Amino acid sequence: MPIQRGHVYWVDLEPTAGSQQRGRRPCLVLTVDPINAVRRTIGVIPLSSSPQIAEPIVVAIPSIGSQTVAICDQLRAVDKRKFDRLIGVVTDAELALIEDSVKAVFGLK
Repeated sequence: MPIQRGHVYWVDLEPTAGSQQRGRRPCLVLTVDPINAVRRTIGVIPLSSSPQIAEPIVVAIPSIGSQTVAICDQLRAVDKRKFDRLIGVVTDAELALIEDSVKAVFGLK
């Protein structure tokens, strides 16, 4: 299964520790497709339905679900073997907002 940027998949995030998002949950792929094709790990942002929107850390993703948010400070690499089925694709505007939020959270230009 090719894993693509901007797509949301079910991903097993275990093992975790402390306040990390845990369990099997939707994750948005942030790494670019040429890297996704050759690496065994993929950069993802976990999604949730419980936190309140608090940009730039917690960003609404209504194309995936009315209560869905991206937790932009929880960026992590996940082995491809932990990916399950495709859930959906975020809009270009949502992906741009997430990119800006990650840049703000991590102090990137």
